[in-house]
Amino acid sequence: MKCFSTLSLLLFFIIPFLMPAQQITFSDVAGSMGINHPITFIRGSVSFCDFNGDGKDDLSFSSIEGLPMIIYRNDDTEFIDVTYNLRLVDSSRTMNLLWSDYDNDGDKDLFTAVDFASSYSRLYRNDGWGVLEDVTLQAGLTDVPGSCNAACWGDFNNDGLIDLYVTNYSEYDHNYLYMNNGDGTFTDVTEDAGVADTSGTTGYYKLPLAVVFFDYNNDGWQDIYIANDHFSGNTLFENNGDGTFKDVSEQTNSALRGFMMGIAVGDYDNNGFLDLYLSNDPYGNYLLKNNGDGTFTEVAADLGLSVNKACWGTNFFDYDNDMDLDLYVCASVGPSNGINELFENNGDGTFRRMIGIGLDDDYKSFGMSIGDFNNDGFYDIAVNNQQVSPNLFMNSGNKNNWVKLNLVGVESNRDGIGSWIEVYNNGNMFIRETHCGISYMSQNSSSLIIGAGEETTIDSIIIKWAGSGNIDILRNVDVNQTITIVEGSTITAVEYEEFLPAEFVLEQNYPNPFNPSTKIKFSLAADSKVTLKVFGILGQEVANLISGNLTAGSHEIIFIASNINSGVYFYRIDATGVDGSNFSSIKKMILMK
Repeated sequence: MKCFSTLSLLLFFIIPFLMPAQQITFSDVAGSMGINHPITFIRGSVSFCDFNGDGKDDLSFSSIEGLPMIIYRNDDTEFIDVTYNLRLVDSSRTMNLLWSDYDNDGDKDLFTAVDFASSYSRLYRNDGWGVLEDVTLQAGLTDVPGSCNAACWGDFNNDGLIDLYVTNYSEYDHNYLYMNNGDGTFTDVTEDAGVADTSGTTGYYKLPLAVVFFDYNNDGWQDIYIANDHFSGNTLFENNGDGTFKDVSEQTNSALRGFMMGIAVGDYDNNGFLDLYLSNDPYGNYLLKNNGDGTFTEVAADLGLSVNKACWGTNFFDYDNDMDLDLYVCASVGPSNGINELFENNGDGTFRRMIGIGLDDDYKSFGMSIGDFNNDGFYDIAVNNQQVSPNLFMNSGNKNNWVKLNLVGVESNRDGIGSWIEVYNNGNMFIRETHCGISYMSQNSSSLIIGAGEETTIDSIIIKWAGSGNIDILRNVDVNQTITIVEGSTITAVEYEEFLPAEFVLEQNYPNPFNPSTKIKFSLAADSKVTLKVFGILGQEVANLISGNLTAGSHEIIFIASNINSGVYFYRIDATGVDGSNFSSIKKMILMK
């Protein structure tokens, strides 16, 4: 019988903390890169997106009324204002800029959300030569609200075309869902889909400031989450898969109330389900942990992520490429002069606040987004501020490795919006999802950076395309490279790959901490002889959960700890496949009675 020594267990958990780490810092290079326009009103947004397809992330900023939006083209050594070159002369109060290829013709188009009824939101079609033509009316977007703060693109009906959800900050009018017809036009399906988002208690409509398409229940259909202002209540619309949605806000525990202003989406605890972080006023932000059973649990205060400032833009992203998601939060008012916050993920579902690394400005910050403007494989941060120029925080990077993905849809939407990415490495798995419209009225780069830590190869990357359901798999991926993945270019035997795991994986038990039972899931890439055991902190075996032959596929077992004391325990899997493969992995669990 195999067991662990006390020394082995202690070394396993202590050594990572003793190893020196290269600390990342940030430098604000906005001024030196030519980004120096001040925004004189509150609630500015930013889009970090390669709008001209040259492989370099560009920047776009919202404007004040009387001036057009501001589009900067990335020319390597500087950003150049090309707004007028693109013939964007609309001087309305632009709030949200979303670049996307809505007509699947290979170039980026632009939707601009406009606040106040003096004008209207607009859809610009790229003519293929870099000129944007206003096609709002001919596209059928005649009822776009005149008080729009936030919008998002996503393929809600899985037909390979991205659809547009537009919010309306008005008690007297509703939000709109526009279905893409595939011929350059859209149909208003708000009523049929059931996503107007009314308040059932007052009869008035809600006051949205942020919205996102995302798949909260892992069923392959894009759901909608809306952050609403002035205690009108947040809304989660679950996609029924038949063109309609149902409001599941209350039953999922996601119907938060407050001055909600921003949304971050990501699996911060690597349990395979997407979590939500919501920015709020000084009463405190919220982190909705996705339990994987159709419900969320609010854990921000427990993890020290409440912030307690007037907060706005926010994003989950792996700033140090160590394979877990960190968190950035913009603030305008509050303790420490409203300084923005960066929280580093400790790798165990907890966070620590990072200070003194170049992000400690005291501006009033609103929209923020992430991208990689210098293509070094590390995410940079763009922030739009009130009355001062924006920030462009350049990431110094560290020795951690990375892979950057650019998705090109064929049967799915061209930008790969809504695609689900699974990354497998050394028995661990984490997920990412792509979006167009997130944070506070902002947009992140469509290039996705996958952190690899010290690994020199990634075992496999699986792309599950939104819309078509097609799957592409990259195996034994070398790090520190940018890969363009065209849908359908890597795997033909999709049916087989869908049902067999690509790698051996031991997942984190759930719930954790637990009392008295918890679920342990694992995947086998081949028929295997398996042992799964639980050990105490001193290396003593306390439970033998599995010892025998199992078939390839996904498995789970319930561990009931009724007869052992509270404390820290470890569970280990050893698997020997019939193909000669060997797999071993260990994880920590906490029993709290």
